[in-house]
Amino acid sequence: SDASQLSATAYCSAAVAGEVLLVYGGMAAADMSASTDLWKLELSTFTWSRIDVVDMGPGRMGHSMLVIGSSAWIFGGSPGLQPATGDETRVASLMKLDLDSWALAEAEANDPPRHRSFHAAVSHNAKMIVFGGASVYGENATVTHLDDIQVLELGSMVKTDGVAGLHVSLACDYCTVFLPRLVKLGAVRIFADH
Repeated sequence: SDASQLSATAYCSAAVAGEVLLVYGGMAAADMSASTDLWKLELSTFTWSRIDVVDMGPGRMGHSMLVIGSSAWIFGGSPGLQPATGDETRVASLMKLDLDSWALAEAEANDPPRHRSFHAAVSHNAKMIVFGGASVYGENATVTHLDDIQVLELGSMVKTDGVAGLHVSLACDYCTVFLPRLVKLGAVRIFADH
């Protein structure tokens, strides 16, 4: 695929899968629409190529992507900046991308983490840990800034709220989290008590 098709994008997600960097979605700079593009960068050669995904669905921005084994997990996000007319769950909250077949499917969880955009997510021991972000709900499209930490066991697809030993102050729209101790860069500080 021609790397000249790769365009400037904001609010995309990126994750490393072995020797490849995957970059998905985001807001296209040209028209501010939510992109459905999935690109991979071969880290050994720095060669870009576009990946054709089976049943990609609507575009997405402000989401997160984690790679665990042969799957990429895509969570949250918004289909674009158009005015909301209600619940922001207009894109499926949790998707699973098979990295062998490039097939994308909605992942069924009994109680997935609350839908959100512009959050941080990390993987740890086959768990997706989600922090912060913003959600849009209701007829008036009220933006709620979130300060919660939710954990989804990706094997059993069971969610637990909170993480023991953490103190959270303030909420954030966009954040970065590092493990083994969780640290937010920017407006929110998270401290591990141990």
